[in-house]
Amino acid sequence: MKRTRLLVMLTIAMACMISFSVLPVKANTTAQGITLPALQQASAGARHILAVGEDGSLWAWGDNSEGELGDGTFRSSGIPVRVGSDKDWASTAAGDRFSIAVKRDGSLWMWGTNRNREAITKQKTPLRFGNGNDWFKVTAGDAGAAALTKHGYLLLFGVNLQTGTIYVGSELNGDRDWADVSIGAECLLALKQNGTLWAQGVCTPTGSKGIPLTQVGDSTDWAAIGAGSFGVALNHDGQAFDLKSGSSPNSIKLVNVKAAFAKAVRVSSGFVPVLVSEDGSLWKWDTVFDKYDRIPSDTPMKEAAIGNGFGVAIARDGTTWTWGQNEWGQLGDGESDSAYVPVAAGTTVKAISKSDSYNFILHQDGTLWHQDGIDHTMLKQISTDTDWVSISTGRSEVYALKPDGSLWVYQTGSYFNSARLSGVSDNIMQPLLKGRYWTDIQVSEQGYAVALNKDGSLWVWGTDAWGKIMPSDFEHLTEPHPLSPAKDWQSFSINGSHLLAIKKDGTLWGMGDNRQGQLGLPSYNANTDKMMKVGSDRDWAQVRTGASGSIALRKDGSLWQWGKGWWSQTEMTGIVQVGSDKDWSRIWSSTDTAFVLKKNGSLWSWGRNDYGQVGSGSAGTIMEPSSVADKGPWTEVIPGTYYTVGTKKDGSVWIWGDDKESVFGYMNSTSELKMSKVSAIGAIRVPDPTWKAAFMPFRLNEKEGKVQTSPSIFVSIYKNGKLIASGQSNSAGIFRFAFPHLADGKYSAQVRDAGGNLLASASYIYGDVNPPASPKPSTPAAKATVVQGNAEPYSRVTLMYANTSYSAKTDGKGSFKIIVPPLAAGSKLTIWATDAAGNQGVSVTVAISK
Repeated sequence: MKRTRLLVMLTIAMACMISFSVLPVKANTTAQGITLPALQQASAGARHILAVGEDGSLWAWGDNSEGELGDGTFRSSGIPVRVGSDKDWASTAAGDRFSIAVKRDGSLWMWGTNRNREAITKQKTPLRFGNGNDWFKVTAGDAGAAALTKHGYLLLFGVNLQTGTIYVGSELNGDRDWADVSIGAECLLALKQNGTLWAQGVCTPTGSKGIPLTQVGDSTDWAAIGAGSFGVALNHDGQAFDLKSGSSPNSIKLVNVKAAFAKAVRVSSGFVPVLVSEDGSLWKWDTVFDKYDRIPSDTPMKEAAIGNGFGVAIARDGTTWTWGQNEWGQLGDGESDSAYVPVAAGTTVKAISKSDSYNFILHQDGTLWHQDGIDHTMLKQISTDTDWVSISTGRSEVYALKPDGSLWVYQTGSYFNSARLSGVSDNIMQPLLKGRYWTDIQVSEQGYAVALNKDGSLWVWGTDAWGKIMPSDFEHLTEPHPLSPAKDWQSFSINGSHLLAIKKDGTLWGMGDNRQGQLGLPSYNANTDKMMKVGSDRDWAQVRTGASGSIALRKDGSLWQWGKGWWSQTEMTGIVQVGSDKDWSRIWSSTDTAFVLKKNGSLWSWGRNDYGQVGSGSAGTIMEPSSVADKGPWTEVIPGTYYTVGTKKDGSVWIWGDDKESVFGYMNSTSELKMSKVSAIGAIRVPDPTWKAAFMPFRLNEKEGKVQTSPSIFVSIYKNGKLIASGQSNSAGIFRFAFPHLADGKYSAQVRDAGGNLLASASYIYGDVNPPASPKPSTPAAKATVVQGNAEPYSRVTLMYANTSYSAKTDGKGSFKIIVPPLAAGSKLTIWATDAAGNQGVSVTVAISK
């Protein structure tokens, strides 16, 4: 099989491969060639993810059937897409096909379709709500959305928390002292400014009826909340408390969670909660054993959010990580497989795929090139476009996908066993089936292509030399033909004569050649020209095919195989588990070799090894999974027929086997049996290690802030440009600093060496950083002793007259009245407003009438 898939890449800029790394990096790059910045906030909805960059840009990926991505289309995207060009977004929340966000100027925006359709419908770009500029926090869930102003005013949109009660842009109640809010499926949790916890709806796993707005417990020490069927709250000590049904009707009790982590600093809840510990580890609630289980990841995180069966986290360096189900592309890695350990989202595309005559190469900048695979003449660019996402080659053609899901083809003049289509000219890139959105394409050596459409349908075309996959009444298809009537396929894998696919419900299906048991069906020699269900299990996560065998991962991390193994060396009866380990995370295969990655980064392989392509350090077929010669840790593998390319966790690229016909072999001298490091491809090199610094999330009423950096290094903290703390980080790389009286503001951290050289910097925006509008005073007459007018509600208005200041606080409607000495005719007053967070607005000058 000859195919290349879109995979995740973080650190390394290698021109000829796909990779992803668990190492933190400063930024990612999308397939459009746009740099994805370090992120400060992310939110997971029912089927999509929203994220805000530290530069104020807004990004989205996943389902877009209701316009919830906000990019002006209804096309779903498996990679991050930029939402507009504004760089003033502050925070966002993703719900059930609905999105809500706040800009840094305090304005409130919505798009998509609210589930109950009371708030907004089919809005495909952000639409402003009202004219207010004091919005501070937003939250969204299946039930609807809520927005909180910096003055404690809480507004609900389309929330249906109790039978017969629907809030449509209504206040939660008349209180104006709310400090935080979270909405889950049928639950609303909120904190007041005095630190008390309140709940409404169904916020416990055994709750059947929604409760009215009720205070939970009598503690005033709550810091963070996550609403959902399993509601959770954190106190200022970092202890987590689950919400459970009390002994009396409409009552809730709090149960302290005994967890392996010391302190939690962040909480989010969808159906179940996810917590971020002070050490950056992620923890998700296990509903079976009623405990928090760690989500495997070596990268320290600072924030996490969980959606319906998937999650997103932001590392301390701003990189984005996702895990879980992926039927709508919500993992953001361009793949269609689900992942049950975090993978890096935000795609940088590097790929190489080889046809009979050419090496086709996808560069980091999204350009596509080809090189003669026989005499290795220089690279030539195919088209001038710079937004190619992934490529897959057949005998004489290359297929390429763009971010909008459009499929393009470039055909050479060879026709033998080709997946050529009618109406396509040679040697020019042309679009296929305009108006359709494709998520994956694979091409078989036998001459047929299979593609997965966004609607979950599978299509086939080309030539099936063995007659195992193509419809029996077709010898050659020059137009795409439905492979199956079903429209709920999530991912698939093809080889020469058989195909295996996983549906969105986790079931496994197969068709084609089963003479060696490679379909996993109960009877050998039972070839089938239609999709057949393989067993009854519903927990398959990934599947890969070889010439005579197949491998797959279940959601519990166990590894399974069937058929005659790899290189036809092992005959199995049915689907059998490979060992008893349940810590496998990813799988790859070529025609005759298989590779499997464990969660600890160790790489295992078996199969054909006459050129050392298995990576054992010697020649000779490997019969069962064996650790490769280098312990890694590894992150990515591209297996070929005669050679293999791998990426380590440190970002380095390695190659082993016979690579004489590869671009790597052309540029690098490689021993066949020894793993060799690829030092460079053209002018692109592996980046040097860089220093890092990141703020850990601030919490409500927190007394100190924390910065994560390297151990025992000098750190300076600034607020709004003014130095507020400095000193050395501790042995764990944590630097703590006390908050000023008013914590809201723009913070920055600078890390320097002993010589004062800047090594790293980080920024963090907390709370309200938007200055109030200028006051609108009435023009007072001469000898007046009162100056009155309007300004931001609850702000303090200051007046400067005759080198003396006078001030007063505005009421809930923004009215103010300042007592002054008799004003002299012709004199001038300077007036400005300062909000509760300490932000000072622009002053105005008023002349006293004569």
